[in-house]
Amino acid sequence: MNNRSEEAVGSAKDIWTAFREGRFGQSPTPFLGYLFLLEDRDNVKTPVVNKEPYFQVDPEFRGGTHLKDTTALRRYRGVSYSKRYELLCRRLVLERLYTSACFMMATNSRKTKITQPAEDLNFQRFVAALRGHVVTFLGSRSK
Repeated sequence: MNNRSEEAVGSAKDIWTAFREGRFGQSPTPFLGYLFLLEDRDNVKTPVVNKEPYFQVDPEFRGGTHLKDTTALRRYRGVSYSKRYELLCRRLVLERLYTSACFMMATNSRKTKITQPAEDLNFQRFVAALRGHVVTFLGSRSK
């Protein structure tokens, strides 16, 4: 999860820096899309325990609390990896690193089932954003 997050942020930062520095010539603003496909299986839907030895975990990643033992050490159940990837996709767009993001899950079986857990990150919206970007680009070229 951490590696995917770092790669997503780093790649976007590289492209935006290159664009800002004119490395693409006189090109229009690029469309950066992030599509994440996660294998749909039980272990990606199970909450991941969060520990807070040095600082508090972002509330969205906490999930519910449970007591580890009688010392009342507070630990949070956390959210699943699928929920974490959904949050990553959403934040990549909110932070304006990517123009649009899509999060899908698919089973690894003979008859693959594809799901889109978040309405705001579905494939239809992703394609609509790309289409809108292309239409805007083509419209600006005709002027």
